[in-house]
Amino acid sequence: MTLAGIQGRANPELNLATTRERGASGESWQQTVTIGVRIPFGSDSRNRARVASASAEAIEAETQLRLERERLTAEVDTARVRVESARTLVASAEQRAQLARESRGFFQKAFRLGETDLPTRLRIELEATEAERQVARTRIELAAAVSALRQAMGLLPE
Repeated sequence: MTLAGIQGRANPELNLATTRERGASGESWQQTVTIGVRIPFGSDSRNRARVASASAEAIEAETQLRLERERLTAEVDTARVRVESARTLVASAEQRAQLARESRGFFQKAFRLGETDLPTRLRIELEATEAERQVARTRIELAAAVSALRQAMGLLPE
């Protein structure tokens, strides 16, 4: 846009052409060199159109830049929230797994002493296994959220 505003008219042009020809098949070759100079006497209206076009392109580029920055900021914010949510889920799943392990220990002891039946012990074992599986699943989700955050920030994977 600045260049279009400074230039009052188009640049002069220098044309150089060479040709090689012969009149009949037995004659020798003739070489000619042509030099041409074009000096534009540009009109102000044509220059204004170029300035307006350059200005419109600059405004469009600035708008695209602003929209892209907003989109990237929103993407990074969303990824950060997802990471924090995943961390909270991992902490709660680990706490649930810890409680399930403690319960399993208590019910194993009660089963050995004959105070609990087999179906109850198996149900507690299943709940402990499910809690461990949930911990593994939430850790994978946390790793995926961290990876998405790094990608949104433009960082390479670790």
